[in-house]
Amino acid sequence: MNCAICNQPMKLISAGVSKSTGKPYNAFYACEVRTHKQPRAGTSTPTPTPAIQTKENVNWDKISFGKCKHAFLVEAFKKFVETGITDKEYWEKEAEIWAKMSMRKLDEPR
Repeated sequence: MNCAICNQPMKLISAGVSKSTGKPYNAFYACEVRTHKQPRAGTSTPTPTPAIQTKENVNWDKISFGKCKHAFLVEAFKKFVETGITDKEYWEKEAEIWAKMSMRKLDEPR
């Protein structure tokens, strides 16, 4: 039996008991290439899953900036309540400015 997605030979996984849940499971076939899932029984077309992200292709700067901006938005919301300034775009811009300032190095241009 070959994989419906990559046409590689499938490996028979014998029936057993799940280590994580302790529940029994039936025997099944699995592809040795682990970057995609097999279609469920009764589905017509296989849907490949996205490639597994590795440390090399994750934009950690973007993730860090988003977390930093979120922290400033939380504080901005407190000011929003205190000051009564209801312009959400104003507060988002303020949070973005503060996040950029906190993420830059001092030797970088503003």
